[in-house]
Amino acid sequence: MTGVLPDKVVALFRHVGRFVSLLREAFGSPIYDRSTYRQNLAREMKQVGVESLPIVALAAAFTGGVTTEQTIYQMRYPLIPESTVGAIVVPSIILEFGALITAFILAGRVSARIAAELGSMRTNGQIDALNVMGISASGYLIWPRVLAGVLTFPLLYIVASVVGGAAGFGVAATSGSVTPAEF
Repeated sequence: MTGVLPDKVVALFRHVGRFVSLLREAFGSPIYDRSTYRQNLAREMKQVGVESLPIVALAAAFTGGVTTEQTIYQMRYPLIPESTVGAIVVPSIILEFGALITAFILAGRVSARIAAELGSMRTNGQIDALNVMGISASGYLIWPRVLAGVLTFPLLYIVASVVGGAAGFGVAATSGSVTPAEF
């Protein structure tokens, strides 16, 4: 039993070391052809941001609606005014659910796409071809994807917050329990 823990610790440090080495290689590589990197970044921003927009909006709409409905259900007491529903739902969506939904969508959808794409490139020999051409494969493939995620996350978060709040407003207005003015 005593030999198992050190092996796991060594394996953990080995993986962390490989990850740090990959990051150093990716972000430390010189950019020779800026137009190629710009085109790659624009393509990745479209795939990460624009193509994730519908699923982020859909998840945010359902979350806003369900949060509103649950808040209305829990606030059915004569001493609590209905106006507290909007005061609970909107800050919850803006402060917590918008970022959480966006992060989950990016972590699930986008990371699966990137992993499949890079795995296919490794299998087909495209990564080796980039290295043979003198292009840092890790810099060319990793840097635009990370930067695209960093740049599009705030925009997706804003969309998730607005759509979630609007869906909450719509559910409150159609439920009949809370008037739009009270929300």
